[in-house]
Amino acid sequence: MSSALKKLAYAAGTLLALIVLSLALMNGMPLSDALFRAAVVMFAGTVILALFFRFFTQVLFAFMHEKMAEQLARHNKERSDESTARRNVASQITK
Repeated sequence: MSSALKKLAYAAGTLLALIVLSLALMNGMPLSDALFRAAVVMFAGTVILALFFRFFTQVLFAFMHEKMAEQLARHNKERSDESTARRNVASQITK
């Protein structure tokens, strides 16, 4: 997984932690409990997003590989059709 996706997962986990921390403090939760809850949410959110990004990139790479293979096969078929047509024209001209 690229470092950009790791940074994005970490940033999203941090944002979740800040939201949980602020909501916990607004509801009157003790600071130590709020910090612990925010740390757990940050860790869990970062891990879940990193796993999602890893899965998503694998699916995306597989999809792109399949599409590129289809495009290459289509291109090769068109080239073979063109060369067949040229051979047919050349054989008709020589007759």
